[in-house]
Amino acid sequence: MMEIRLRLFKRRIVLDEFALIFAASFLAAVIVLFYAQYEYAGTPYFYTFAFFALALFLIPVGGYVYYRYVTVTTKEYYFPQFLKDLADGVRAGLPLPQAVLNVSKINYGPLTEDVRKLAAYVSWGIPFEDAIIRFANRTKSKMIQSSVQLILEAYRAGGGIADILDTMAEDAGHIHSLREERKTKFSGFISTLYAVYIIFLLITIILVNILLPELPTLPSFGSSGGLFGSSGSVGSAIPEDVLNSIFFNLAVIEAVFSGILAGVAGEGSISAGIKHALILSFIGIAIFQLFIPVPNPVDRVSRAMVKLPVNVTASTDVGRFFTDENITVGLVREYVSNYMKSTGIQISVKRVVPHIRFVQDPRCDACLKGYVRVLPDALVVYKPTYLDYMIRTNPEDETYEIVIR
Repeated sequence: MMEIRLRLFKRRIVLDEFALIFAASFLAAVIVLFYAQYEYAGTPYFYTFAFFALALFLIPVGGYVYYRYVTVTTKEYYFPQFLKDLADGVRAGLPLPQAVLNVSKINYGPLTEDVRKLAAYVSWGIPFEDAIIRFANRTKSKMIQSSVQLILEAYRAGGGIADILDTMAEDAGHIHSLREERKTKFSGFISTLYAVYIIFLLITIILVNILLPELPTLPSFGSSGGLFGSSGSVGSAIPEDVLNSIFFNLAVIEAVFSGILAGVAGEGSISAGIKHALILSFIGIAIFQLFIPVPNPVDRVSRAMVKLPVNVTASTDVGRFFTDENITVGLVREYVSNYMKSTGIQISVKRVVPHIRFVQDPRCDACLKGYVRVLPDALVVYKPTYLDYMIRTNPEDETYEIVIR
């Protein structure tokens, strides 16, 4: 195991592999967060970088914790065989330290290195009691450490140590069998957790791709009515990308806790749940990347236009959207045409949208700050920002007005 020894204010500090991975991951995450805060504060890209920073920290740390858990459990799997070989050596008339030297040539998987270290300690003349305690501490296994304490008691008492080693080997093997039996019994429960998570993702896909785009207005935060406001309250619309971020955060949270629950139920360890948590998280990320598109204000505007008759006075709030590129009247017409084709509407675009023009609302703060410029035939974006879009009709000249607020 790699270690770095430092001296700080006359104190010795030993950094093991976990401390080094933790420090490096934390430093990398902080650097990414500072960069995101400097470059993308107040934009959806900040949340993307924030999630990337979190993943940059958790994946190496969690991966190492799970790797160490697998290594320890594998050592515990080979430990009964090590005890049986020691017992055979003692029965052959060898003292326990000499039996250790003999079995050090046998392969015990990940435990082999620790056994050979134990044999090296004994050959260097280190007292057997100190050597076997070092051996137990190197394995990082509580089961092996408790077994070693029993071996020491038997070694100090003398006599019958071979029988004690055999009994301990049987007990250790029985513990491993119980773990495997537990995995088998709870495999159905773990499969159910995976199925529930997949169903949650499918519901999210349907909600984001079908239900939300068809809503006349998005939910809003009211002054006294919670998420959806209340009568008499004036709320601001939730940006659709923020709603998608909420669903994404829920998916990641459910993946983490479902994975931990699967690990605790199946193997009785939170460390074992890291594997399931990472698998579920990657499934959720892949689903969001493939099937949940980034909200497009032009798409929402085109849907609102098709549903509003131009021959009567009407208006509807489209919602608040993040805008980072120019929007032209021609682009809006193209999206209207595509939406009509997808819904099977057999009406020409010119008849449905005879005229389109952009209008600047006096309350447009981003316009006053110079972030955007509203022209009759285009919205020019100088700095990515959030804008409120509203569609209203003007029957006198048959015009759809895209009001930027």
